[in-house]
Amino acid sequence: MTLPKTSVTPKADIALLLEGTYPFIRGGVSSWVHQVITGLPEYTFALIFLGGDRAHYGEQQYVLPDNVTHLECHYLMDTEAAGKPRPRRGNKAAFEAQKCLHEQFKSEKSVPPDILHKVFADLGQKQGISRDDFLYSEESWEMIDENYRKYCTEPSFVDYFWSIRIMHAPLFQLAEVARKMPAVRMLHSISTGYAGLLGAIASEQRGIPFALSEHGIYTKERKIDLSQAQWIHDPTDQVSGTLNEQLGYIRRLWIRFFEALGRLAYQQADPIVSLYQGNQQRQFQDGAPPERTCIIPNGIEPPASTPQGRPAPTTSRKCWDWSGGSFPSRI
Repeated sequence: MTLPKTSVTPKADIALLLEGTYPFIRGGVSSWVHQVITGLPEYTFALIFLGGDRAHYGEQQYVLPDNVTHLECHYLMDTEAAGKPRPRRGNKAAFEAQKCLHEQFKSEKSVPPDILHKVFADLGQKQGISRDDFLYSEESWEMIDENYRKYCTEPSFVDYFWSIRIMHAPLFQLAEVARKMPAVRMLHSISTGYAGLLGAIASEQRGIPFALSEHGIYTKERKIDLSQAQWIHDPTDQVSGTLNEQLGYIRRLWIRFFEALGRLAYQQADPIVSLYQGNQQRQFQDGAPPERTCIIPNGIEPPASTPQGRPAPTTSRKCWDWSGGSFPSRI
């Protein structure tokens, strides 16, 4: 694996973007992350941990290896605004770019690079859409009101308004994390979702490679969670039709939101890795460009010999270790 050079001295070779896993949760994906770090002592790692409510995470569960040079933690439920709200008009051009982005999501097409660049550049910036602009500006109110009137099929504007606010507030925190992230030579996220979006933003802003590895398919898992979530209330009169038709508009809005986050990560990432063909097919359905995907199964260390005394079959390391050269040369 050859990492690109940077114009500044990097804090680490690779930034690992970790949502709700290592180093605070044991087992599963966290064990794999720890093995990746310890198995590649020739590379240094910066860990960017994203959580929800900080109260849900206890003590650090792993002793960080010596080649971890940086750890920072961000909790996306910490979204309380500081200061006193004041009237503001908002940047009309920046909100128009947001509208274009939302229209692209509805059409399920790739976002044109110029729109993606502007949206990522504007997010959280005073000259674009600051967090206060999103929360308090006239442009933001008009956009929410227009979309409610045009698309929402449920009667409560209050539910729609607060869903939009809660849904989008963490994005401004992610934009800030991307701008302040230490210099690294490449990014590697282990999921789509918020971590994948962080990788897409930082990769686009800094012009550095972004690899995405999925053990499970985050978008599918969030769909399952959201379809059963008790904190979302569906209209009680929807008792017929398909399962999708029975889901209320607000619930489907949340599902589409995470579908959109996945598509943004897939659009920016190269390579996109899955464990087996079934998951790869799911990535295709969720918007991953087939030419950027590859399959790297979980590996098993073979014994020195079989029970019959014959030498064990040779297993290529590159089948399961992403450092083995099976990725594009630019990574």
